[in-house]
Amino acid sequence: MNHLINYIKNKSKVKLISLLMLLIVLIAAVVVLWDYFIIQKEVTLSPSPNTVIAVSYSKTNQPITKATSTEKIHLQPGTYTVRFTGTRDYQEESESVVVDKSITIKTPTLNYTDAKLSQLLATEGSIVHSVLMAAIPNTVYKINNEKLFETGNWYCAQLIPNDWYDPTVPSDYIPRPINVNNTLDMLKVIMKKGNDTWKPVAGPSIVFYVGDYPNIPPDIIRAANKLGF
Repeated sequence: MNHLINYIKNKSKVKLISLLMLLIVLIAAVVVLWDYFIIQKEVTLSPSPNTVIAVSYSKTNQPITKATSTEKIHLQPGTYTVRFTGTRDYQEESESVVVDKSITIKTPTLNYTDAKLSQLLATEGSIVHSVLMAAIPNTVYKINNEKLFETGNWYCAQLIPNDWYDPTVPSDYIPRPINVNNTLDMLKVIMKKGNDTWKPVAGPSIVFYVGDYPNIPPDIIRAANKLGF
């Protein structure tokens, strides 16, 4: 009789332990599923062709994933660093992204590298110059500094008088120009390319103010103002 009672007790303990283990597994599964589907947010990475979107933790810079095609991942709410890269002709772009809801991240328009922009300027410079000089008839100015920006669709140039001289250079080393007092100012000009045609969109002017040109990216305005400095 005692053996039977002990057997029943042991069986009950085994069942109880099994139930407890099953309950623990179920609780763990609920926690994981809650974290994955409720707490974590779905992030869709949608890189454009020939580009890569890389996501990493902002604090540690530890990489999470790289996507070359559309990919869905789940992330804890927080701030992440997202990098966008293309072919060697393009600059890498990066930004901080706050994940507090389900979002889609797409590749922005990537800018060309300085080397690529210099190459484009070498091939398109004569066209740009002819348009620029035609827009400033009877000019006494010449192009001193110039540069293309973004994907080669913006052009900024510094114009100086033909007889400009550098006052920091001793006069013994160069002949004095007619305009010895430098009465003409250095000017800046901005041009934009659209439909394969270049067009002046700002200047010539001594300086540009961002608020005066809402259709020109502020970075282009600032870059034009810095030419020659």
